[in-house]
Amino acid sequence: MINAAIMILAYAHAHPQSYQVRTVPYQNVASILLDDRVLFPEQSLLFPTKSVTGYPFARTFCIQ
Repeated sequence: MINAAIMILAYAHAHPQSYQVRTVPYQNVASILLDDRVLFPEQSLLFPTKSVTGYPFARTFCIQ
């Protein structure tokens, strides 16, 4: 799962036009909106129909 999340972030980094940053009222949440035409392996695991799944990242992954 984490590998797929890293792949999504790498794609977003390489294609900045493919996403929008979303402001949320929480301090420990990052939220981006991806274009729904972007296809990823195992996307049904990350984006199940009509639900959202969140995965925590290791502190070493975060940019200071």
